[in-house]
Amino acid sequence: MHLYIRHKEFATICCVADNDFVDISKLDIDDHHMEEVWNSPYMKNLRLQLINNEAPDACHVCASQEKLGNIHVVKAGFNSNIKDRDLLLRVREAKNNNGELNKFPKNIGWDASKTCNLNCVICSPYNSTMWQRNADIRYEIDGYNKKNAPPKDTNIESIRKFVPYIKDLYIAGGEPTISVDSLKLLQYCIDYDYAKNMSVSFNTNFTCYNPKFVELISQFKSCHLNLSLDGHGAINEWVRVPSKWAVIEDNFNKWKNEPKLSNVQLIITAAVSIYSIMYLPRLFNWRNNSDNTLVNSTCITLNTVYGPGFLNPYNLPKDLKDEFNKNMLELKFLNLFETRKTLSYIKEINNSSPVYKDYYLWLAKLRRYTKNIDERFNLDSKKTFSELIFLHENND
Repeated sequence: MHLYIRHKEFATICCVADNDFVDISKLDIDDHHMEEVWNSPYMKNLRLQLINNEAPDACHVCASQEKLGNIHVVKAGFNSNIKDRDLLLRVREAKNNNGELNKFPKNIGWDASKTCNLNCVICSPYNSTMWQRNADIRYEIDGYNKKNAPPKDTNIESIRKFVPYIKDLYIAGGEPTISVDSLKLLQYCIDYDYAKNMSVSFNTNFTCYNPKFVELISQFKSCHLNLSLDGHGAINEWVRVPSKWAVIEDNFNKWKNEPKLSNVQLIITAAVSIYSIMYLPRLFNWRNNSDNTLVNSTCITLNTVYGPGFLNPYNLPKDLKDEFNKNMLELKFLNLFETRKTLSYIKEINNSSPVYKDYYLWLAKLRRYTKNIDERFNLDSKKTFSELIFLHENND
């Protein structure tokens, strides 16, 4: 039912599938018919693997997380369609036709553009124009080479061909609210009368209030905005530099007073890194104690930052994992959904093992990266993360 179109104009299984395994025969959507992409040898074989209850290599991120006791949010979203009659028909057709499907995907993900106004430290030059200016910071740590040409943005024609079949559209970035191509595609869906039957979802850093974007999404059947907020106040400002928390709170006020957005649901989606994990209670408490009714009624979901590996929260020392567990269990959760998801996430962290077997190698990479970020953006990690003693040099 689903296809994901990345930067470089290549398709893959979903937004978290491992690139080392997934290239769908490197079929460029602009140069081949979409039938070739949708029924490439890779995709047909993948469907047969799933029908036979075999785990594809590309799905190892979700598989690894599930072993720790927490179903990945992307997999959980797809699982919600398990009783969909169309899905059952597709499974039957693929089983009878050696993996081939005549029906096109009705759920599409699209990396519209790398255009972004932030330089989030958990992101990379592959996904942000701001990061491309500072790629040398990452090159020193994990080998990203600034001299390599970054992937080009996806041509809008790549996604437009699928629009007549789409029921659910997910647009990523960059920052989709300021992406010219994402706005063009939304307008196209409206102009050709597809929007009223289509649900759209976005990840946004919530630092931009674009009236044009607001006007467009108000005309869709429904809209989910996943707000990428990783902490409260100074924590978010450091991790998602150069965001300003006052701007984010002001945007909550603007959205609260926008009468056109009755079809929009907001969810705070925190990308949990080694920097932010111990400060998550502050984010929940801000939400719980806010005077803004929109903030007060917005769910929080937690997702692990897997790469680069030195930012993965699995590396958190055992005593701090225990403290994290204690502090999170003392929180008040919004509803049953949030309670279940948060408890599953706590279980994932408690059951996790460090990504680096060599603790001091991990620590050296993390400290060097933190120092690079401080110096490049005139930040002060010692002040922002004063409780994370291991982050700072001369505190072994």
